[in-house]
Amino acid sequence: RHQADLISSLAENEIQSLPDFIQSYCKDLTSIHFNTVPHIVIRNGEFVKNNLKQINDVLYQLQKGNANCPIPVSVFENEYGKAHCIAELFDLDFVTRECKGIRKTSRAFNREFVELTLIFMLGNEIEEVVKEKGGIIPISNIIGYYKESTGKNLDSTYFGFDNLSNLLKELD
Repeated sequence: RHQADLISSLAENEIQSLPDFIQSYCKDLTSIHFNTVPHIVIRNGEFVKNNLKQINDVLYQLQKGNANCPIPVSVFENEYGKAHCIAELFDLDFVTRECKGIRKTSRAFNREFVELTLIFMLGNEIEEVVKEKGGIIPISNIIGYYKESTGKNLDSTYFGFDNLSNLLKELD
C-alpha cells in the first residue's frame, strides 16, 4: 500500500521514478546499482567513500601502468573484479556522476574507456609521495619530494592554478 501511495504521489508531481526524486530532492542521498540491484545510499557515507576509493585505486594503477592513458571499460571491469571480488559489481554511471575525477569516454570504434582526470592522477601521485615519506611531509618540501620520487616537476600553473597552495586545496 505505501509503495502504491508513493508511486501515485511521484506521478502526480511528474516525477518519473524514485531515483529521479532522490537525485532532485534528497541532496544527502543518491541511488546506485550494487550487485545489479538498485539501492539508496548516503552520498557521503562510508559505503560510497569506500567504493569510490577502491575504484580510484584500481584505475590509478591501471593508468599508471599504461602511460597514464585511458583504460577500456572491459579491462577495468576485469581488473576491478580480480581485486575486489566479482560479486561486488560497481555502477560506473554512479561513479562518474558522483566523482568529478573519474570519467567515461568513447574512442575509436565507439569503445568505451574510463580514466582519471589529470588532477586526480596528480592527487594519487602526491599521495604516493607522502606515503613513501612516512605519511607526513612539510608542504614546503612537497615540490622537491615530488621531483625526487616521480622525476617530474610539480608545476601548479600546468594544472591551471596560480600557486601550489591553491592546487593542494583542489586535491583535498
